[in-house]
This record gives sequence, C-alpha cells and structure tokens, in this order.
Amino acid sequence: MNTRILLLGFVLIGMVACKPSASSPDTEGEIITVADSRIREKVDLHELVDSVSYVPLETSDRILLGDVLCAKRAGDYYFVQDTKGLFAFDAHGRFVSEIGHRGQGPEEYYNLDCFYLDSGRQLACIVSNVQKKIFRYTFDGKFHSTLSLEDDDANIVFVMTYDEGEHLLAHYPLPNDAKATDREYAMLSCQGDELTAAKLLDAPKVHSGVTIHPLLYEPMASFRNRPLFISAFSNRVYTLKEGRAAVEYVIDLPGIVADDDFWEKHANMELFQLREAMQQQHVGMGITAIEATDDYLFLVINYGKTLVWDGTTGWLINSVYDSNSGLLSILFDGVSDSHLGVLSAEFLYQNKERIKAGNHPQLASVAERIGEEDNPVLYRYHFKKSLE
Repeated sequence: MNTRILLLGFVLIGMVACKPSASSPDTEGEIITVADSRIREKVDLHELVDSVSYVPLETSDRILLGDVLCAKRAGDYYFVQDTKGLFAFDAHGRFVSEIGHRGQGPEEYYNLDCFYLDSGRQLACIVSNVQKKIFRYTFDGKFHSTLSLEDDDANIVFVMTYDEGEHLLAHYPLPNDAKATDREYAMLSCQGDELTAAKLLDAPKVHSGVTIHPLLYEPMASFRNRPLFISAFSNRVYTLKEGRAAVEYVIDLPGIVADDDFWEKHANMELFQLREAMQQQHVGMGITAIEATDDYLFLVINYGKTLVWDGTTGWLINSVYDSNSGLLSILFDGVSDSHLGVLSAEFLYQNKERIKAGNHPQLASVAERIGEEDNPVLYRYHFKKSLE
C-alpha cells in the first residue's frame, strides 16, 4: 500500500515547476525570518507535539482500500481517496459509504481529479475535469447536485473552499500539450449551478510537454480563518483581499529562490531541463508545500526543511524523529484535518515488535491488533501551544 512510509520514516514527494508571474498582486507582505538559534538539524517530535491520535480504518468485505492518495477529516467523518474512489468513515474508523460512483450516469463521475469538503453544507465534492463538472455528495454518499465548469477552468488539480463555502480557490498544473492553461490560481464563484472564474495568478512561463505536472505538493491552506496559497519557485505566501491575490508573507531565508540573473539565463526552458539546471547550480526552489493549524503555519522549503511559524517566531527544522518509536519522520504529514497522515498496515505489522519495544503504548496497541493486509491507520499530531 503506497502511503509514503519507509522503515526509517515518511517521505515527502515533490513536484517541480517554474517561476510564476502574478496577475498584479499586492507585493507588500510581512517578512518571516528565522534566527540562527532556531535552525535545528534534528528535533524530537515530542518537543513539538503533546500527543498523536490514531484511527485504524475498518477492514471488511465491504471496504478494502488500494493505494491511499489523500485523507481529510470534517466533523465526525474521515474521507479517504485511493486509486479506486472516495470513501467515508466515521469518527471511530468504521466504514460509512463510498462517495458517489464512477460511471457514465447523470450522478456518476468519470475521473476523480481531486476532491474538497464543504463542511458548512456537509458535502463531499469531486472534481471531474473531463466532464467539466464538480459532483457534490452528502457526507454519507448520497448524490446532491453538480456544478458546471467552463472549458478553460476544467483543469483543476487542487481546490478548497473559503468565505464559508461561497467561493472556491482552485490551483492548476503547468501548461502542457493537453491544455495550455493561462493561470496558476483562480477564484471560482457559484452562479446557480455554474461556476465562473477570476484569475488570481498567471501560469508559470514554462511548458511540461506531454506530462501534466501539479506545481506543488500542497499548494494551499487555511490559517486563522483566511486562505493562504503558495506559488511555484517563490518565497511568497499569498492570501485573498477583495477578490485579488495579495502577498501576506515573504520568507527571508538564504538561497530560498533563484535570482533574476538565473531566470534571465534560463528563460523559456522546458520543465525537465530547468530542473536539471537548478540542481546543477544548487538553486533554491522556494516554498514547495503549505499547511496550517490554528496555532502554527508550516512551510516546506525546497522539498526538504520545514519552517514552523507561530505568528511571531519561526523555527527551521531539517528532520524530526520520534524518540518513543525510534522512527524518523517529515513533520508535514498529519499536521491538520485537511492533511491527515497515513500509516500502512504492512508497515505497522512488519515493525510490530520494534514499536512494542518503544515507549509508545497507543501506537503499540494499534500495531498489536492490525493485520498485514488490513486497511491503513490515519494519524494526526496535536501540537503544543508553545514551542519555546
């Protein structure tokens, strides 16, 4: 089961893109820096979190998951996307229902390109770009309605609600042979059963050929009741102000992004050539993922280090280990209800004795009861109120 778990820890998967240009965003923003004393090579997980919660997902003839791609929580429901579809579980991990079905009927979707949760309306929403539709289902899997997308807007790879579900923030892949998109982000507004789009950021000036590339691992998050999103090969974090993109934060770290001279020398270079050039010249790739809790903002830098910011102070962490289990991890998975971590049953079963020998009774209890072919276990970190 592909849950990004290795014996030594959790692996963050990175994609590569090119420097974007914004559709006239506000260029002001709060500067976030990290003092040398707060740059840490290795940190014990328990310096950061009070506890970790685990939810084993039901395994039965009714539900056997494939490779898990994404897991989110809303209220008393967990939603898990695998290679076959989208499935709902209750607060205890008991299977509730499949969300919709693949097919060609009026209430069925062809492809599950991504999904989002409208918690206010208790709807799980599946984006099917080829149909130019978003299919909306109740949390227990019943069909609710569809929203129609314009052709230029039907290329979404990541989406979330904001403004109490009245609008959607949509993220798009690099321009490619299949679709020469003109935007990196757009704001979608509902007009009856149709969605209209307003471009927020221009598409990056690079083409990925026959390959469709998502730009970023996790491109957007909600932090303290406002949407935040990042742009490819940038050190800026954007928000929305009066329906436009505005720079909220600027991350000031040495070598985080390429300078203007690099971009001038590598203008109009194809994606894979650009990536090779950046690697050879040790050029920074900027902020490559974003997540948040009520208390902390998490930014992955150059697909590696994690910047943790509490609104006043920043910490830059290279790696995290769990002293109770002896495992290394990347802090980013399991940060929030929008990005739950996933432990494969195979991993837990094969490392059962090692886990039991550690000082982690809750995880040991889960490992003791799980079978090698069972469905995975979801987890979430609960962070300390203060990291000082």
